[in-house]
Amino acid sequence: MTDLPQMKILKLKEVLELTPMSKSTLYNEINEGRFPEPIKLSRRSVGWLIEDVYNWRDKKKESRAKQF
Repeated sequence: MTDLPQMKILKLKEVLELTPMSKSTLYNEINEGRFPEPIKLSRRSVGWLIEDVYNWRDKKKESRAKQF
């Protein structure tokens, strides 16, 4: 069975609350391939899988730990 909480889709506002970035920085990171691509939900709406955002955050924590 699929783990439903990992399948949750976050809207932009929720992603910005979980990351230390502004909207413009977030989209720059996406364009540079350093943040997960959003999923197109409709013609004017996108979202991100919560699992993708958490994985990105975990990689950031791991890279910080390796610096010290």
